[in-house]
Amino acid sequence: MTFVDYVSRFSPQEWASAIETLTPEIHPIDVNATRVWFALVAGAPLSDRIETSHTFLYGHRHWPQVKRAILSAAKEDWPATLPELCARIADHATRTTQVDRDQLLGITAAALRTLGEVGLEAFTATTGAVQLPAWSHVRSIRQVRRARQTRRPLRALLGKRRFRMTYSEAAKRASYRIADGNTVGSGLPYELRRCGEPCSGACVIGVLAGAQHLSTMDAKEALLLKSAGAVQVASSDGHPLIRLACHARPTGDVTFVI
Repeated sequence: MTFVDYVSRFSPQEWASAIETLTPEIHPIDVNATRVWFALVAGAPLSDRIETSHTFLYGHRHWPQVKRAILSAAKEDWPATLPELCARIADHATRTTQVDRDQLLGITAAALRTLGEVGLEAFTATTGAVQLPAWSHVRSIRQVRRARQTRRPLRALLGKRRFRMTYSEAAKRASYRIADGNTVGSGLPYELRRCGEPCSGACVIGVLAGAQHLSTMDAKEALLLKSAGAVQVASSDGHPLIRLACHARPTGDVTFVI
């Protein structure tokens, strides 16, 4: 059995279980992002997105080193479980990234899942470069977390209940504000809107931060997500991370991916 055969034999359910096992060890900056990647992104073909599907993980900044660690691991003996494999490769990558393992576990899991789907030839053929603009690449965890924080005190004091929706942390001006009572999708740029009337379930989003600031999911939204084939995952405090932009109504700032 080759390394790719070994990695590709794990089912989506086994990957989901592995991610939950690893969650306590994943840095908080990437816990939701990792869950969203496996629920939202990994359900679609990855062959043309080998290096770009995981740019919303903070750990993507260490993609070159993680890729090299995976290719090195392919020549060694492999541990029996996915969590052990992810941990071993992340440990290997810490030698060249100079960051703690917790920042590498999410991107390592995403990279292994990608390898299992696309195969070694396609995986090896990619450039292995970070797919972020320089200004985004150099942002620290503290800067990203600060940007995700809800900022409502001044607006609330002025009686203005408008919330900031950020749909990409890797692009400038990729956010908008919407008034209280509107849906997340109501302010999306026209070219990014995927849903019409009635909702087709195409406007699925993955929430990176602020899931607690979204309206409770009703039965209709849940049914539409199920019909669209979306896999539901939740934050550590139980809030759904896979939502429909045309149904979810924010009560605070939210960061999400489309």
